[in-house]
Amino acid sequence: MPHESTWTQIADVLWEMIPRIEGKPCVHVCRYTRQVFVCQRIYDLRVEIDSVQFDTVSGRTDWVDPPEARLDFLTDEFRIGFDNLEVGPWCWYDNYFQAWFVFDPSMVTRSMEGDHSWVGQYLGLDKTPCPVWAGDYPWHPPGIDTA
Repeated sequence: MPHESTWTQIADVLWEMIPRIEGKPCVHVCRYTRQVFVCQRIYDLRVEIDSVQFDTVSGRTDWVDPPEARLDFLTDEFRIGFDNLEVGPWCWYDNYFQAWFVFDPSMVTRSMEGDHSWVGQYLGLDKTPCPVWAGDYPWHPPGIDTA
């Protein structure tokens, strides 16, 4: 089910998130192939609000995997329009490429050590082949009661 966040809400969450993730590692998870790619540093993050064009989040990445081992669209720079973006406190989901960027420090540390076993449960991939969750805020890992 798609989120119902406004672009202002998405921008507010991103501006709050950027200081926590700037210059830190992250993990990219492809929804359908479930491939995991590790980024040793995400930086130069910007939220660009433009009344004429699409609002976007953009930045740069230093990938651990060499270019030939990554998906073609995982380049050193990225730009995601808000119309393709769903945001949670420790991740965002790119609807266009059907993939998550995960910034949760404990999960990223595991992947940096080569353990990607957390991915299925954390993103809800164990429950269904095509999970309905993609990032509504506030998001939390499946199975954690927030009430």
